[in-house]
Amino acid sequence: MVSALLVYLRNQLHELRVSYTRIYYNLFWGMRIGKGTRIARTAKLDKTNPRGISVGEYTSISFEAAIIAHDYVRDEFCAVEIGSFCFIGARSIILPGVTIGDHCVVAAGSVVMRDVPPRSVVAGNPARLVEQGIETGPFGVRAPRNVVDNHPEDAMLAPVHSKEVRAGGPGAGPLVSELQSMTVASRNCRIGVHVGTGTIGAHQTQPSRPNSRVVPAPY
Repeated sequence: MVSALLVYLRNQLHELRVSYTRIYYNLFWGMRIGKGTRIARTAKLDKTNPRGISVGEYTSISFEAAIIAHDYVRDEFCAVEIGSFCFIGARSIILPGVTIGDHCVVAAGSVVMRDVPPRSVVAGNPARLVEQGIETGPFGVRAPRNVVDNHPEDAMLAPVHSKEVRAGGPGAGPLVSELQSMTVASRNCRIGVHVGTGTIGAHQTQPSRPNSRVVPAPY
């Protein structure tokens, strides 16, 4: 019970920090950061041309990612637009003038020099298109298509498959109950929260979705 309470308090503090960060960038710097978007403390958003940065709703910008909206050498100011339900990986760089569509995933360490079409995955330096037609929920987390299309609120139960719950850890029971309560609340409030069971990391791979296709050609 104590561990569940600590988890709840931690999550509430985290949500406050997320809200404060968004207000800070919007109010003090004139950026356009959408509702629910999470920006890591160490992420670098260009303050030379802050009004040139636009990020959609429920997008995640990971640690040490850089979004650049000006070209110092050419003395140009170029807007950068990032859509909703995207994931911008750690230490990735979004260069001036780039537009990233909704439901996109930018792999860690990528250098994005060109526009990225919606529902795509890009990776590498320079970033190349590696997959299209993907489905993502909030923060760019990939979810099974049938969950996203038919029961988006049920996707919130995906964290139940964490190691702690699978192993029957001490926090498993309270965690499952809390997630179920959150799902019921999302149904009542009609919050379309989509969270998949997969993650993208150095030692994990994502299976292709039925309607997605791998694009081997250079981006």
